Amino acid sequence: DLTFRKNEYLATDIEARIGSSEATGRFSVQPSGQGFQFDLDAGSSFIETDDLVLWVQEFRETRDFMATPEVADPEEATVYVGLATMIDQYIEEFIGDNTWDVDINVSELRSGGSLLGETQFSLHMEGDEFILDPATISLPGGNVSVKYHSVEKAPNWNYNLDIYIERLEYGGILRLFDPETTASGVIHVDTSLSSLSDDVEDILDHLEGTVDLAVFPDDVGAQFLDLWASNLVLALLPKVDNKQKKLNCMVARFEVETGVMKSKETFLDSTEIIVRARGEIDLANRQLDLLAAPQAKMEKFLSVSTPIAVTGPFDDFTVGVARGGFVMTMIRWYYGLI
Repeated sequence: DLTFRKNEYLATDIEARIGSSEATGRFSVQPSGQGFQFDLDAGSSFIETDDLVLWVQEFRETRDFMATPEVADPEEATVYVGLATMIDQYIEEFIGDNTWDVDINVSELRSGGSLLGETQFSLHMEGDEFILDPATISLPGGNVSVKYHSVEKAPNWNYNLDIYIERLEYGGILRLFDPETTASGVIHVDTSLSSLSDDVEDILDHLEGTVDLAVFPDDVGAQFLDLWASNLVLALLPKVDNKQKKLNCMVARFEVETGVMKSKETFLDSTEIIVRARGEIDLANRQLDLLAAPQAKMEKFLSVSTPIAVTGPFDDFTVGVARGGFVMTMIRWYYGLI
């Protein structure tokens, strides 16, 4: 239902349906300064994230198809575009001299058939300012809250991101990014990050804050972890115990300073072993420098338990035995004999 007035274009009674999901709302456009004011107010009684998977995938394929395949300078094709830079590009593309206000409310947000909860989403974009506040999901056993604010105040860019997630089933959310994934489980997050930089491309160089993460996956096997700290002889024999070994949880805490995530408490817990990790993740330079060491919950004769080092760039890192790892393993085996 379209209404055209002297200084306003109004679309009311908008209805959208994707699969079993539906939404209604209103959309208006009116002149504002050198540009336009865009307002979208939408509501939905029911949205299933699986219904959006195909839509997101087709959008991604269309965007890639329309992108220019040729790059004049070959070096430009390999430049890494980080999340902050990507968001900034989209802001410039959609805003310009315009102002956007988006408010969305969903009574029932479901993922893979499971109820996530009631959702509220509010977005404001104007000039060099981007505000996402609030973005919330009221979960049956917890809640999700995301706040993001970026603004250019000459001569600096100021970014602030706060994420609090309590008991979120993440399977349906992951399928929005990777439709083929079968991963599922529960995640807890408490993150507060900020950055003040004179160039949007250097945001990660000045990133500060903390990241707390706890993941409880469903049906993730841990045989590869258990072999790491198992008895070598018994590991090669036919299995008598058919009990499935699984990954119970992963917990991590990082402190971020000048773009470097420093591990404070990081470990994986499986049926038979615990893996502890420490080190650094350099987000600015995309480099890894981590050390992981397993420990069997019950001491096992001829257990490998050799520390592993993960080093190098994100897209071409190497995994190898840590310096002195084999020596310590030999010493453990010697005392195991005694």
